[in-house]
Amino acid sequence: MRRHTPVQVRGETCYNRRMADTAIKRPSRAVTALGFVLGAPAAVLWFTLAANEYVLPSWGRYLAVALAVLIGVSFRLVAKRPGHLLTWLLVLLGGYNLHLGLSGYLYLYWWGPPIIALVGLGFYFLFRRREKIWRILNAIHAVLFVGLILFSMHNQYYFVNENRRCENELLRLPAFVQQIAGPPRHPYDLAAAPGAPFAGVAFGKTNQVYLLRLSDLTLLRGSEIQTGVQRVTPHPREPLLAMPAWAHWGHDESVYLVDASTGSVRERVPVPGCRNVFDVEFARDRMYVLCEVSHSLHELADSSPHQTLRTLVLPGMDSYDFAIDVAGERAYVSDWLSPYLDEVDLRTMQLVRRKWIGWVSFGVAFGPDGLLYVAQPLHRRVQVLDASRMEIVRSIPVGYGARDLAFDPRRRLLFVGNYFDGTLDVVRLADGGRVRRIFAGDLLRGLWFDDAHDRLFLAVGCGVRVAEMNALLAATAR
Repeated sequence: MRRHTPVQVRGETCYNRRMADTAIKRPSRAVTALGFVLGAPAAVLWFTLAANEYVLPSWGRYLAVALAVLIGVSFRLVAKRPGHLLTWLLVLLGGYNLHLGLSGYLYLYWWGPPIIALVGLGFYFLFRRREKIWRILNAIHAVLFVGLILFSMHNQYYFVNENRRCENELLRLPAFVQQIAGPPRHPYDLAAAPGAPFAGVAFGKTNQVYLLRLSDLTLLRGSEIQTGVQRVTPHPREPLLAMPAWAHWGHDESVYLVDASTGSVRERVPVPGCRNVFDVEFARDRMYVLCEVSHSLHELADSSPHQTLRTLVLPGMDSYDFAIDVAGERAYVSDWLSPYLDEVDLRTMQLVRRKWIGWVSFGVAFGPDGLLYVAQPLHRRVQVLDASRMEIVRSIPVGYGARDLAFDPRRRLLFVGNYFDGTLDVVRLADGGRVRRIFAGDLLRGLWFDDAHDRLFLAVGCGVRVAEMNALLAATAR
């Protein structure tokens, strides 16, 4: 039987030396060429997307490319082995965007881990004619790339017919949940001051201010802006809406102050040192701005020129939401990448206490009962705390992806929007018992209870929806 010489083995790209007994088992050159044809566009896609908000956002992708070239050339020149340059490029760019590659599997819930194992192991054993390192690297990349596609499909609606998806979703809604706005798609939040004729609507992927006229539920255009926004906070004393400018990875971001009646931008307030401004709250004569990626809380004067007064960098990794107590003296901050709830004394602008409540927390809000409610999406629960003692009173089981919270103070009800499974939980505040769970729409990001008109607004991926409370509770009673 003919044996391969070392020169012949090295000359065959990615050749598995354990299969050197027959020439038939050499890796196909056609497959190699196909891999390059598929891999090159994937590398371009990763490079385009690889502007990681959390790690070296300005030049991290260039470092990943340089490192891939260095490793590939070193393998070729020093170890006298195939360099797998394209493979290293895919793995390092994908690893730099690890949060995108893995977050796509969150939308699959319990199916996520088995799909990861199936993709990785399937790729590894399918290409047994290749070198072990080639198979390992490409198995890792396959997992990350499939996760990226899943994320794009579920979070961005890429690779799917968006209109058809939203039309099919309408068929799943209860009769008392009505679509009132969309497109544009992907609203993140909406809110209005008590008794105001218009509500502000935050669209995360649209560079436009929108207002919702509450009398006839008509969506109106306001000023064009340079970024999308994620949150809407009414000013407590002026007819203004605070909308954080969602620039993703800027270093000095800002907040739009919008006229609550016309939607025109009155002022754009810079927040020095802020990266990914996320939420705004008002207390006394101050405006407080929470910045996600820089995990910092900024105190500004709430009147023009909105001078920055103090800044506190929090010990977490991804500050997500915060709530201020009724006295305006304490703020409670959740974190996406930390198991702690942080308590900040706003009088001294210092962190005073931390409470372990479990990993991954989103929405934070004080209820009409004075307790603090914290949504935890991956735990499928809402933690209820006595903020004065920083002690957990109870845990309320909810749907998958608990994200935003709202309250009906008259009926003493809690509404929980579940982002990943698109359900809405209606819960009694008295005992945490669930009154009802309905499907409201995928990517349920925001809730706002319109007390004046007794209805609940929902911001979902396909637009803004509304549920009349009498109809919702009547259906519950049946």
